[in-house]
Amino acid sequence: LYIVAAQGLLFIWGMMNPGQMGRLMLSPYAVLEKGEFWRVLTFLFVPPTRGPILTFFYLYLLYIYGTALETEWGSFSFSLFYYIGALGTIAASFLFINLAGAFFLNLTIFLAFSAVYPNFVIHLFFILPVKVKWLAWAVWGYLLFSIVSGPAAVRIAIAVALLNYILFFAKAHYGNAQETVARWKHRYR
Repeated sequence: LYIVAAQGLLFIWGMMNPGQMGRLMLSPYAVLEKGEFWRVLTFLFVPPTRGPILTFFYLYLLYIYGTALETEWGSFSFSLFYYIGALGTIAASFLFINLAGAFFLNLTIFLAFSAVYPNFVIHLFFILPVKVKWLAWAVWGYLLFSIVSGPAAVRIAIAVALLNYILFFAKAHYGNAQETVARWKHRYR
C-alpha cells in the first residue's frame, strides 16, 4: 500500500512539475558529489509509466500483487523480499555508476505473484482472460531478451532485481524441476 500510494503521489507531483522526476532517480554521482541523499529512497517510488491511464492500471495491479503476497507471506517476509531487491539495486547502482529505477524490482513482485498464484486470471482489454502464469512466461522472455541484447547496465539491473526472487523461489523451482524430470522418466519407463 505504501509503495503504491507513494508512486501515485509522485506521479501526480510529476504531472504538476514536468521534468523533475529525474531529480528523484538514484544517481550515485548526485548522492555522493551533490549530497542529494533522498535519491537513495525516492527512486523506489518513481512510477515507470508517464500516461495517467497506464499508471492507474500499473498501480492497481501492483497493489493487487503486493497485497496478495503480503497476505500469503506476512508483512515481514514481503518486506524482506522487497528490501533485498531494493538494497541490491542500490548497491549495484553505486558499484557500476548508473542511474537506477525500480522497474525491474517491481517486476519481481509480479513474478513472485505469478509463482504463488499461477492460475489467477487477468482480463486483458477487459475481455480476454489470461492466467498470470502465461503473462509471467512473457515477462521471463522479455527479461531474457533484455539480458541478451541490452547494455551491461540493464543486465546488472535485471540480475540484481531478480536476486530477491531467486532467494525466495529457487528451492521450490528446483524441487518442481526434479519432480517433472522424475515424471518424465516414469512415463518413459
